[in-house]
Amino acid sequence: MIDLTITYNRLDAEISRFAESLTLTERIGKAAGTLDITLCNADGRFTRDWAATKGDSLSVKLGDIPAEPYSIESVAVSSSPRTVTWQCKARPATTKAPSGRGSGSPPPKSGAIIDTRASWPSIASITLSGLLSKVCSECGLKAQYCPKKDVKLRNVVRYNESGWHLLERYAKKSGYSLRATATKVSIIAPKQSGNSGAPQVTVDITSSSIESLGNVDGLKPAKVQSRSYDPRSAEVVTSSAGDGDGSDIGVDFTLDDAVGLYEDIALSQGVHTLTVIPDSRYVAGAILGVVGASRMQITQMTYTRSADGETMQVEARAI
Repeated sequence: MIDLTITYNRLDAEISRFAESLTLTERIGKAAGTLDITLCNADGRFTRDWAATKGDSLSVKLGDIPAEPYSIESVAVSSSPRTVTWQCKARPATTKAPSGRGSGSPPPKSGAIIDTRASWPSIASITLSGLLSKVCSECGLKAQYCPKKDVKLRNVVRYNESGWHLLERYAKKSGYSLRATATKVSIIAPKQSGNSGAPQVTVDITSSSIESLGNVDGLKPAKVQSRSYDPRSAEVVTSSAGDGDGSDIGVDFTLDDAVGLYEDIALSQGVHTLTVIPDSRYVAGAILGVVGASRMQITQMTYTRSADGETMQVEARAI
């Protein structure tokens, strides 16, 4: 299973060992990610000393991905079995790509100092990535520089302006944009070649990493409701959308390589649902890539975990 760490921040307590089940959903866009977690309360700790209230925060770390903060929105208590369920939202919501003027996202709330005005002596020479690192280091935030080419800056002046405004100003001069989450500030490249733009983390996907496919209605020879993929035989089984008995329709192809599979699921511009072998690299915003094939961006990732095991489903759109 993917390594999971859940910290209840009010008590600085690691509580993943008490989790009976959880569902974590990450999204790109305005909608906030969500976390539903059911905790074993056999000893009553989550209704006594560890009782949570609305607004308490959690930090969730999945695999090697940096921990993300969540805020508890509601608490439900069950007596049989003795469990407590917390419904949480990511804070703040992830931000959509910029359009027109501005960066497309406000300064991150957890790094309030980045929005505080200050002045620096003039810096004779620094790179844009270096400026990003300098500001983020002062604010306790993670810096992410996405463009392949760094930009040399000269005579950088900060006079009575916030770190956020400083970064935004120099990023815009260089033709780049600024984005933020609660823990990270990123400088990203402009849109190129008609895709969604920013060089994001790219995850190479293979035929063996996909367990099933769905949400594809343009496949021939008939309109398809769903497809399942068997990585062992490289066969795709499709179900007709019109069959009342739910019987499978004939399949006249197999996909024996990752590029063939990848091109097949990227045929339309719609959103595709893939059930994948759980991997912490599948995060909202990541790019799915195969050498020689089109690319897709993950728009939503849902991870579930219980005593029965773990599953992961991603929604991705061709770019």
